[in-house]
Amino acid sequence: MPFYRLIGAVLVTCGILGYFTVADELRHTGEFIGVSSVLLAGIILLMVDSRKKITVKLAIQWIAFGLLAGIPIGGIVLDNMFLGIVLGIAAGVILAFMLGKINASGK
Repeated sequence: MPFYRLIGAVLVTCGILGYFTVADELRHTGEFIGVSSVLLAGIILLMVDSRKKITVKLAIQWIAFGLLAGIPIGGIVLDNMFLGIVLGIAAGVILAFMLGKINASGK
C-alpha cells in the first residue's frame, strides 16, 4: 500500500470518527469545518495515485497538505477556522500548480 493511500485512509477514518465525536453538535462551526477538512484531505490523498487528468498535471497532495496546515493556522493562530482553511487551500493550490508543472515538464 503506497504511503499516500495509507495516510489518506487514516485521515478518512479520523474524519468520519470526528463527525461522531468532535463535531457531533453543530453549535461550533469551527469544529465542523476542521473535521470536514481532515476528511477532504484524506479523500484527496486517496486520489493521488489515480490516473485522472487532474492528478497528472497537478501535484494534488499539496492541496491536502495545505488543508491540514490550515487547521492549526485557523484554530490557533488566527482563531478563525474558515479563514485558516481558505489560506491553507490557497497555499496548497499554488504549490500544486508550481510543483505539478515542474514534474510534468520533467517527464
